[in-house]
Amino acid sequence: MHFYVGYVYVGHPAKHMSVVFDTSSGQVMLPSENCADPVCLDRRRYSAKLSSTAVDINANGTLVDPDARLAGDEKRRDAIQIGVSSMNMVDGGITGELMYDRVCISSGTGRAPTCSSMGIAAAKKMTEVPFAGFPHDGIIGLGLENLHINELFASMIGSPKDPLGFHIGLACSSAIRQVRSPLVGTTTIV
Repeated sequence: MHFYVGYVYVGHPAKHMSVVFDTSSGQVMLPSENCADPVCLDRRRYSAKLSSTAVDINANGTLVDPDARLAGDEKRRDAIQIGVSSMNMVDGGITGELMYDRVCISSGTGRAPTCSSMGIAAAKKMTEVPFAGFPHDGIIGLGLENLHINELFASMIGSPKDPLGFHIGLACSSAIRQVRSPLVGTTTIV
């Protein structure tokens, strides 16, 4: 089995994480600091509390708490369950919370990373199978439009009108695009 594994930087200050680029899913899935499962404890975990750019959101992109960047445990919020199924591996999945934060892909040695703010599924629970066998911290879903929750969760590929291109191989190249979001307006990514 082959994995296309790369590195991303999530939040601010940037948290370095290894991810698999998956063409059969549509979400960015990262283990959360709130996950106590053994499979999570063996990985670098995303911390919304440590990121000044993290925002708690619901599946439709609305803020969980309009008065605070991060909602407390007492706030009602959308949760997410994502199943992972593969012909080569046993089925499993994650359960987590929805966040909106900055994700950057390294563009190679000596070049600035390409960044985008997007929806993230922060896993509070991850099944041992198949995740214990994965050589990475999380997943960047590159799948088609119908595989993600909505445009905020469109991963790094964006939409046909806002494409982000890159090459998976020894070197990574990227392009500039604009992201349109009801939360942050229009942002140019460099």
